[in-house]
Amino acid sequence: LPALGALAAALRSRGKPLDFLLTATRTGVDVDMHGPGPIDGPLRLRLVELATTHDLARLSNHGDVLIERRAPLVRFGSADVSPPPGGFLQATETADQILARLVTGALDGARHVADLFSGCGTLTFPLAVASHVTAFDTDAGALSALQRGARQAHGLKPVRAERRDLDHQLALAIVIRSIIEVPSSTTTGPAGAQAVPIVGFRSARRAAEPAVGTVDVHPHPVVGDQVGRVELPGQRLG
Repeated sequence: LPALGALAAALRSRGKPLDFLLTATRTGVDVDMHGPGPIDGPLRLRLVELATTHDLARLSNHGDVLIERRAPLVRFGSADVSPPPGGFLQATETADQILARLVTGALDGARHVADLFSGCGTLTFPLAVASHVTAFDTDAGALSALQRGARQAHGLKPVRAERRDLDHQLALAIVIRSIIEVPSSTTTGPAGAQAVPIVGFRSARRAAEPAVGTVDVHPHPVVGDQVGRVELPGQRLG
């Protein structure tokens, strides 16, 4: 993109390696820069000018928003969400849609779903078409984006967001038990940073058998429309 060349040229005097994270959103390109260090004064004004010249939706530096000309919006199901600068998303919209289709199909009939490591709602909103969803994540920025999207979305079941430490087995067990009474000893361990557990609690007659699945979203290079490993439905708890 010409915009990247212009931004890199403006930052050349810093003499530092630069990384640019670009997200193609429905309202334009969102750019988050890493490497230049703190930016203020005339250089900040110059970068804002370049963002305007190249019609960027938003320009950020290490998550610090230099200018937001339009809220960068991505579509999750029927919800439009503005992710935080540098927030994790699937590599392509196609991959996002495939994951959503597989997960919602596997949890068809679930009345309540706990979306662990939800991010800003990649799977939360598709699931909320038919299920009450509680989204859990450790990233406050991602959850804020999810909540804003939920407030503006229409035609969905209730969506609730909670910030929790999900990196440890005990925390995962507490989260699951906060949704439905499942003995913590039956959990199998932490999902790890690269796996997203989805817990679906079905109708009352099957409430004792919540379906647990894991969606592997490790950002390995993919070929064509391939996406990460999906194991749904998975083990039964209870």
